[in-house]
Amino acid sequence: VPSSLAAGIIALSPEAVICVDDAGRVLFANPAAERIFGHPASELLGAPLDVLLPPGSRAAHGRHMAAFRDGGPEAIRMDA
Repeated sequence: VPSSLAAGIIALSPEAVICVDDAGRVLFANPAAERIFGHPASELLGAPLDVLLPPGSRAAHGRHMAAFRDGGPEAIRMDA
């Protein structure tokens, strides 16, 4: 959970900010994420991040998450 200053900045951000755990479950979603993805944060909390992805992207995302978990940020290119 972000500090109060960070939480305020994140809450006011026009960009979606979503935090997930190492299993890909949503821990936090800011108001912009709610607006952009059309799901209230209360519905997202604890849900797999995959619910926000198009069905055709879910398998690749799972592989990217596994590579990130196993090798850290150097393991994958975020634009791939």
